[in-house]
Amino acid sequence: MKPTKPYSKMNTDELADATREFDTNISPEQWQPMTLQQRARWERSKRGRGRPVVGEGAERIFISMERRLLRVTDEIARRLQKNRSQLIAVSLRQYFATIARGQRPLSAAPADGGIRKATKSHPTKGDFYRKSMGPFSEVDKPGRALGMRRASAGRAKHPVSSKK
Repeated sequence: MKPTKPYSKMNTDELADATREFDTNISPEQWQPMTLQQRARWERSKRGRGRPVVGEGAERIFISMERRLLRVTDEIARRLQKNRSQLIAVSLRQYFATIARGQRPLSAAPADGGIRKATKSHPTKGDFYRKSMGPFSEVDKPGRALGMRRASAGRAKHPVSSKK
């Protein structure tokens, strides 16, 4: 018998009447195998709710990245209160939008992949990182806060307080 209203809205007497069938034990002779519909429902309930699907869903991938760039990525993600995957996804969307607008995206390495001498009009790879990362270019060692400089006493100073 299906209750006419939710259990949470029933008073004590109504709840007792609605659940009376569960007060007795079921003997093994009454057991039956689940139907296909019951089995499907059981499997869905065992899986739990899961993660919500965003867009077309997510695919797990493995990529290689320079350690320094990974540290910067993690620090920026932490500051923006995002996870690494979210930050990379947003960055790729912005990169693709730049290309779609017909603009030439920034490149960290020469197009020919070779090593070139730095000039004012053609900075080196390191110059690209320093300029493009702005305040985030200070991450050199694990655990070192971005934009922080070591004081002579060995304590980190806030960048605003260290400038005069």
